[in-house]
Amino acid sequence: MATFGNINVAKNEITGKFIKSDPPNKLYLDNYDKAFAKKTPTEWADSIGRVIESKSEDNISYKQFLLDYDIEVE
Repeated sequence: MATFGNINVAKNEITGKFIKSDPPNKLYLDNYDKAFAKKTPTEWADSIGRVIESKSEDNISYKQFLLDYDIEVE
């Protein structure tokens, strides 16, 4: 994929056509991080403005964090 200004360009390997798209915005990047990143429970809590008691240094997914600490997000 190549970037030209504010547009990302990639070539479809099957059809050979070029695909253009806008670069990722902040909302996309935040949700990407929640979907695929792994952080400590304390880091996840800080990112949503909550305080939790955790001494765990294990990296977990956002989904696992919400389940483990029984947190509901509006």
